[in-house]
Amino acid sequence: MLPLGGLADPEHAVGRRVRQAATLAALDGCDVLVVHVDVDAAEPGDDPAVAWRSVASLVQDGFTSAVVQADITVEEIVACVPCRTIEAWLLADNDAVRAAAADGAVTPERSVTDPEGLWGDNRPGTEHPKHVLRRALRPSRPRAATRDYARLASTADLEVVAARCPASFPPFRDSLRAAAAAARGRV
Repeated sequence: MLPLGGLADPEHAVGRRVRQAATLAALDGCDVLVVHVDVDAAEPGDDPAVAWRSVASLVQDGFTSAVVQADITVEEIVACVPCRTIEAWLLADNDAVRAAAADGAVTPERSVTDPEGLWGDNRPGTEHPKHVLRRALRPSRPRAATRDYARLASTADLEVVAARCPASFPPFRDSLRAAAAAARGRV
């Protein structure tokens, strides 16, 4: 998976980075390329589904451009475009969040009702998904560790995540499943 960062200049930055990633993936012999872009530059109140479609379209356009401009042999591209950030997906399964937390207690950060609706500027103490997740997992430490995220992701119920993040997770899950099936068919 290739993270592409924020969307300060989405059309230019995403397209250019996807072309670069597709080229590198082809050189490495990859069949499937997963491109991750957070939709955290969208404004509060924006429709998550519209934001997702817009960014996913930029990813696909960048891939199409890479195929046209060069001899790219990556067979599949999967847009991983969480609304607002991937941490929103990690917050979707409250049981998994509580299980991954240091003390397992029930707190507001561990009982998020609308993960895709969380928003705030990117500062500690706000409702930005990154900070809500950090507080949920490690309330006594300002930063959650990668192992905390990995533990949470490995225990989350993907059907719960899909139900609680309907605008952005099901399209990713479905695209990833289709790409994996297609890649298995080529082996």
